[in-house]
Amino acid sequence: MKIMKTKELLTEREKLVAKESLLMMRSFRVGRTMLNSVNNEENYCNNSYNSRANENIDSWHNSNIISQIKMFIKWFVDKMNQNNWQKKEHSVSFSKVKCQDLTPFILLFFVFAATGFGEEINIRKKFKELSHRRSEVRIKAAKDLGKAILTEKKMSETEKKETINKFIDLLKTDENPSIKTKVAELLGNIGDKSAVFQLIETAKTDKSPDTRFSAVLSLGQIQDELAIPTLTEIFLNEKEDLGMRLQAGNALSYYAKKEVVDALTEGLKNDNSEIRLQSVCSLGNIIPDFMLDTRIKLLNQLRNDVDDRVKQYVEDILKKLQPKKE
Repeated sequence: MKIMKTKELLTEREKLVAKESLLMMRSFRVGRTMLNSVNNEENYCNNSYNSRANENIDSWHNSNIISQIKMFIKWFVDKMNQNNWQKKEHSVSFSKVKCQDLTPFILLFFVFAATGFGEEINIRKKFKELSHRRSEVRIKAAKDLGKAILTEKKMSETEKKETINKFIDLLKTDENPSIKTKVAELLGNIGDKSAVFQLIETAKTDKSPDTRFSAVLSLGQIQDELAIPTLTEIFLNEKEDLGMRLQAGNALSYYAKKEVVDALTEGLKNDNSEIRLQSVCSLGNIIPDFMLDTRIKLLNQLRNDVDDRVKQYVEDILKKLQPKKE
């Protein structure tokens, strides 16, 4: 058996992987080509691998194959370099490696392929699906488009802007609360300030508590100062749902502004211990060095609160803030 040095071995590995990749790109039957080419050299492969690989091949697209192959080559060669392939100073020729030693890598590659590895979505098709009569199709399209933006898949700036505008339109006009709730959530995750006006309107007037809840959270995430009056109004409104008020108080903690500290100061005086507790938490979560002395002074006033949870949170947050002062 021919002995090769590590450097030469890596070259042989890369050649073999490149050879397999070329075969893969010449045919839609990617799995069969790759497995058969290895099988011809070392007759150890089990035929079941061929059938398993072929099950997912038809879903592949020409536009994805090259990028998938490049990523697979890099991953495959890195695996070859690991210690379990180089237990000795010298290694045997890669051409003598048995096929069953390769099958874990080959099968893992096809698992990636079957789960959408490198898959790109049809943006225009998803835009059309946003107006589909079936709500489940609309919400699936919204999720896919949101994921495409958040994972930085190939989407032009024009398409991103168009996606955001379509989300805003859905939030304004769609009659399905689940879709509006999801779209409000996605707009917050994307963080584009063009959505703020519609999110404010939704937070104030939408009939669905879940949709309003998502809109309030998104207003905190986007961090546009235009949202502060709306969040303050919801937080201090005694007639408002408690859960909504707490969410608004949490959203206020994203803003390092004097008017926010003033609103949370009012919350510290509230008869409801949940509102006081949220005010304490939000004061602690604002950027550490913003109005630090004022915030510490306010929190010290609640060290003797009637609610033990409030007292405990005050102590914990003061421990976090006071070292910053020093």
